[in-house]
Amino acid sequence: MALHESTECALDIISQLSPNDCVYFFIDSTITIKIGLGYIKCKSHPTIGKEIVDNIKDIAQHNNVLLIWAPGHAKIMGNEIADYLAKRGADEITSTDRPPDKFLCSVNFLNSIS
Repeated sequence: MALHESTECALDIISQLSPNDCVYFFIDSTITIKIGLGYIKCKSHPTIGKEIVDNIKDIAQHNNVLLIWAPGHAKIMGNEIADYLAKRGADEITSTDRPPDKFLCSVNFLNSIS
């Protein structure tokens, strides 16, 4: 679902990008990457899987698309924050608030921006 939402967001802003700009998607699931590339079909949500592939194809018409594997649960800042936000989203908690400082410190986010 996160890749679906990400590709939808990318399509929303695609007109703001220059042709051949790179669009990166960092994903901690090799299965999701294979679905996004069209190598396998999404069994649990086939319509969503097809939309992901179609969205990536649309983006790739004018831009370079890279689906990059990022190891999960390895204290990688972006992945840890994405996991935090995904859990909130799964609980239908939405806001523009940033993750708590205690959480950000645990992945050295605050130390990297000071």
